[in-house]
Amino acid sequence: LQMPEQCKNPTEQLDLISKMLGKTEASKAPLYLLLHNIDGPGLRNTKAQAVLAQLAALDNVHLIASVDHINMPILWSHNELARFSWIWEDCTTLADYKQEASYANSFFLQNLLGGLAGGLGFGTGASGGKLASLRQVAASLTQNARDIFRMIAEHQLNAPLHETRGNHVVQLLFTGMPLEDLYWRCRDAFLTNSEATLRIQLTEFRDHKLINIRKGPDGTELLVIPMDKEGLTKFLENFESFC
Repeated sequence: LQMPEQCKNPTEQLDLISKMLGKTEASKAPLYLLLHNIDGPGLRNTKAQAVLAQLAALDNVHLIASVDHINMPILWSHNELARFSWIWEDCTTLADYKQEASYANSFFLQNLLGGLAGGLGFGTGASGGKLASLRQVAASLTQNARDIFRMIAEHQLNAPLHETRGNHVVQLLFTGMPLEDLYWRCRDAFLTNSEATLRIQLTEFRDHKLINIRKGPDGTELLVIPMDKEGLTKFLENFESFC
């Protein structure tokens, strides 16, 4: 746009863009913006959506966008929907996320975004891959299911480690969160009303290998998230971006 003035914040920048695109000569060359995944982690907040809505409302700006989550429209207010004035097209492919997610840890994308998953700095490797997978799964689940997973993560991060011996090596490991303990905590937090319901909510995480369930020496069912301390910490610090 070759704007001559410097802006202190997005609001000033938007005002200047509005002024420039409001000129008569701007109508000769309208601005077309193509935005993939308007509900992505970096754009999901209220401020970003409000700015995009104001930008889309300009006469000489045309916004074409895709959404990843079917319920994305509920995040927009009536005013924002009026400003966007969308014409909806169903382009659902029903394809598995594996192909899209397979690029998450690529060197090119890391440099482009400055970190995995919208620049949140999740990193690469096993931990980063688990977080990317968790983001895809969590987006399709209820808030209760996400809160249950967070409860397990908090317990695992803060629980004492136990000494284990094997192949002449002594290790300190997290043995797991008892399923019964999780159930009563979820009951107290009104996240579930029965153990059967809790098991159903855990199924999706288990199917995607985000939770392991094993039995202890006494037959107790134990839950373990196969993620290191760094990964769990980053998940909890950025929990809102998984919702």
